Formats: sequence, structure tokens, C-alpha cells
Amino acid sequence: MLWLPTPPREGQDVNATFHGHMSGLFGLDLPPEKWVSYDEANEWLTQFRILAKRDFSQLNSWIDVHATTKEVLEANE
Repeated sequence: MLWLPTPPREGQDVNATFHGHMSGLFGLDLPPEKWVSYDEANEWLTQFRILAKRDFSQLNSWIDVHATTKEVLEANE
């Protein structure tokens, strides 16, 4: 089940159904547990780049990168 903040923390409420071709929620509307540390994000990006260099055709995906600080996330809990 998709967690939706009510009211939205960022932007406006939009009636949409998310499927495999959309990135979904972003920014402060993203559930807090979905945020990762810099080190974890850096590792994911490194692995993505390695795979992309080997055979980009094998990547059946995309990545969205959003950044913030711990202070911003804590202030919006």
C-alpha cells in the first residue's frame, strides 16, 4: 500500500495511480524510511555506473536521486 501524506508536505495533492513507469512520491512526501545515508546512496550509484559501463542494455530501470539533510527530515516528521 502506498503511503500518502495528507495534506501533502510538498507541492499539491494530485489524483494519480503510480505504476512501473513513474518514480512515484518524492521530496518530503517520500516516506521517511525510504531515505538512505550518503554512503548507501553512493554505493548504489557506484554499482549502477559499473553495470551501465558493462552493458547498458541490461539496465531495465532508471534512478532518481534526491538529497536532503537529516535536520530537514527531522523537522518535518
